[in-house]
Amino acid sequence: MEILNSQNDTLIGDTGFLAGRQRQVFDLLSLFQTSQLIGFFGENGSGKTTLIKKGLIPELEKGFLGIAGKKWKTVTIRPGITPLENLSAGVAKLGLTSGKQKLEEEVFLTESMRLSNEGLKNACLPNPNQKSEFNSLLVIDNFEDLFQYREVAANASDWDDTVKSFIQNITKCASYSSIPVYFLVVLRTQYMSRLFEFRHFYEKVSSSQYNLPQFRKSEFSEVVKTLLSSSKKKIQKDGMDFLYNQFGKDQKNLTLIGLYLREVLASTADSSKDEIGLETLLQIPSDTLYARKLEDFFDSCDEPQKILVEKLFKQIKIK
Repeated sequence: MEILNSQNDTLIGDTGFLAGRQRQVFDLLSLFQTSQLIGFFGENGSGKTTLIKKGLIPELEKGFLGIAGKKWKTVTIRPGITPLENLSAGVAKLGLTSGKQKLEEEVFLTESMRLSNEGLKNACLPNPNQKSEFNSLLVIDNFEDLFQYREVAANASDWDDTVKSFIQNITKCASYSSIPVYFLVVLRTQYMSRLFEFRHFYEKVSSSQYNLPQFRKSEFSEVVKTLLSSSKKKIQKDGMDFLYNQFGKDQKNLTLIGLYLREVLASTADSSKDEIGLETLLQIPSDTLYARKLEDFFDSCDEPQKILVEKLFKQIKIK
């Protein structure tokens, strides 16, 4: 989460969401004690990715689950439009292949996974003559890509086969405790029902899943205070109640709190008052925030991504 300071255009509160999520970080970590395939579910914009990057991964790197003194290596991928290729690249980044012919090995692994649900498992098997010093975590963010991108795939049947190979290879690999590789599947709540199509995968994930809960009011207040900490501004109680009702109760709106507070700072830049109340907040329009966030996202895309986004939106319009 980034908010522009209205006075000097510097970034403030980069880890604001984490201020209210420490409890969730450790709840998620506890699942690694019993499973190598964990499902992490939450609404879009609820802060799943921030919690992983700023909370989960740093805790792992401190030595959490330090079985036999092991350390952790982590890599994050998203399936995208080429799921198996991206999975192979993630495995290579973890150093689970020999690394001598990286590109060739990625291509070989991709094809192995297309042909067999044991392709990934075979690639990750530890060398019996070399004791591993690391646990590896592959975070698969935006797992819903596997279901969303079917709409724009050149061949729906081929896409279905790719998704099946992707999921089956992960499930098989995570079933072997002798392989020190963990998978964290990050998925929007609205797509959870799609996992029923893959029974074995669903059974494993459902036994070790974490649903990101709604912010408590006290946790949400910590987020707002952290985001505003560098500006010296404070929100009065009636203003905090308003913000919580507007943004804190619905996880889909959490991602907008940063944009909204940026507008608040801009509108109060010339004020000598340090405290901001309800009257001031009511003067800040919030109905354009989604459009602004969408524009920011589109502007951040490269040209191929923009083409894909446009195709997706055309599909939505047709429906």
